[in-house]
Amino acid sequence: MPTLTEAYPTIARALAAPTGRRAASFPRSDPFPALVGFAASRTGDSKTALRLQAALDDAGLSDSTFLATADPAEVVDLLREARLDPPIKTIRLLQRLASWYEGHRESLEGGAGEPLEFPSAWRDELAAINGIGRATADAIALHVFGAATYPVDRPVYRILFRHGWIDATADYDDVSQRLIDAADANPSALSALSNALTDVGKRFCRPASPACEKCPLRTVLPPDGPLALHDE
Repeated sequence: MPTLTEAYPTIARALAAPTGRRAASFPRSDPFPALVGFAASRTGDSKTALRLQAALDDAGLSDSTFLATADPAEVVDLLREARLDPPIKTIRLLQRLASWYEGHRESLEGGAGEPLEFPSAWRDELAAINGIGRATADAIALHVFGAATYPVDRPVYRILFRHGWIDATADYDDVSQRLIDAADANPSALSALSNALTDVGKRFCRPASPACEKCPLRTVLPPDGPLALHDE
């Protein structure tokens, strides 16, 4: 049975075709709109997130300085003019992210063309924001800013456990680091892997009834088939 690192080339090849998703491009010159769009997509469907991002831009709210200090009711009114009515909790979350962004703006926007150093302290700050949490903080660090990290979610945990690459004692940090090591800490590879594994986990590696015969990762299953989750 190959380890996760040994199986990674096979995993990457198997996931390239069925998902059709591309890794993030990590914009350095003006990453705040990407942050807003990503955060909005985590709280709603992608089409609504794109409309919200465009509406914020049209209303002059895509500037982090203005959004961080704007009256939430004013933001809601401006968005309603664009025929959008996002929950007030979404607006407040975006404002909290804008405040965080303002605190690191010079570092986040400087050095265009250079890899961004994303300290673990920044991820801790994001994780502490109400409405974010550890996995979403890692997702922002990876998909928006190109940090070499991995956001572990339940679909990914199920895949790795059923394939025998982790056991029940593996915690979040352990699973994340194993995936980072497998992808050789390459942010673009990690972004593509994260998108693809989550997609496959939701489509095929469901909690109660995994569809292994249709899964693109069936070729790297253990010889005796998938391991049973504790709640199965």
